[in-house]
Amino acid sequence: MKSEQRKKRMIKGLVLFMALIVGSWAFSGVVSAEPPYKEYTLGASLPLSGPAAQFGKIQAKAALMAVEDINSQGGVNGVPLRLIIEDTKSNPKDGVTAFIKLVDMYKVPYVLSTMSSVCMAQQPIAADRKVLLVNVGAWAPGLANKPYLYNATVLGPYIMKAGSWYLFKELGLRKAAYIGTNDPAGAGVVKEISAMWEKWGGKVVAKEYFQLGATNFVPQLTKIKATKPDVIILPIYGTAVGFLIKQIREMGLKQPLLSLYFIPANYKIAGEASEGLLVNTEYLNLDSDNPKTHEWCLRTTKEFGRAPIYWDANSYDLVVVLENLIKQCEKAGGKFYSGENLKNALEKTPSFPSVFGEDLLFGKNHHAIKSVGLFKIVSGKKTFMRLVEPPEEK
Repeated sequence: MKSEQRKKRMIKGLVLFMALIVGSWAFSGVVSAEPPYKEYTLGASLPLSGPAAQFGKIQAKAALMAVEDINSQGGVNGVPLRLIIEDTKSNPKDGVTAFIKLVDMYKVPYVLSTMSSVCMAQQPIAADRKVLLVNVGAWAPGLANKPYLYNATVLGPYIMKAGSWYLFKELGLRKAAYIGTNDPAGAGVVKEISAMWEKWGGKVVAKEYFQLGATNFVPQLTKIKATKPDVIILPIYGTAVGFLIKQIREMGLKQPLLSLYFIPANYKIAGEASEGLLVNTEYLNLDSDNPKTHEWCLRTTKEFGRAPIYWDANSYDLVVVLENLIKQCEKAGGKFYSGENLKNALEKTPSFPSVFGEDLLFGKNHHAIKSVGLFKIVSGKKTFMRLVEPPEEK
């Protein structure tokens, strides 16, 4: 009798013990785990004021579009992105202030930036704080192969070498004049591509520089005109392109012109003077057969009120890059959202989906490997001519 009662008590105890175990499993989250982050915060330090404000606003709008697209699809595996933008005011000093604010106040591990002088000032801090700094549109040669800095854009020397080789090889031009901004972007690119021109056997007859934001180029063009170049090469961007082209033609200079930037705003300034201008830039095919690229170009044109340019695409892509990096890093579990983990994931898998129609691939020197297109301005519009590449260096 006693043995039967003891047996019943043992069975009840065992049932209660099993119930406690099952309950503890459910309570501990084995059945339903909470994600380690409520949101993923990223930063953007862009020129929203100052002489480069027009570019910063373009890039900010595209980045916001990407964040909205990702969040509308449920975020990154259920966790939304949050983009915080700080104004660099188009100069390195305020660019550093903006970067530090993003890192210290908002604890972001991933920051979009632009402008060569700004990125170069931020990069040592990014490396020290282990924050992944990604460049949207700056193209100075000094941005290559820097710790914690990766460039979504093709750097200027590669782009301009490709177009310059076309001028040298296909058109047979030999005497080149250069005019660029007196900053790391303009001066750095002029230095490299002019040296390459001479290495090919050409002659550099002039190198002139101007301050970002300038609109009067008569002093520089007067010197260039006296050298009688075969071609004038313009590694510049912004409204300066329009003013410069207009003044070149007004001074009677009829030589071929090569630039790495041209948008409709430049045509409004230069008008018919821009006809025949050669433009060498990253190749974003607005009429692409790739469904993703085609849809994105149509939607961007509708929302932005203009055709997209490669800076739009780069900015959008860099948010998508973060989405993919997070998905790689979260597999490790724990508090994985750090600049160091993101950088390591990028180095392990440096290829990402892109609205360009081809994957965004980061090369060993930390800049993008993409197709480069040569265009000609015809009736005010960029008309695609061909893809171009620089010659292999011996």
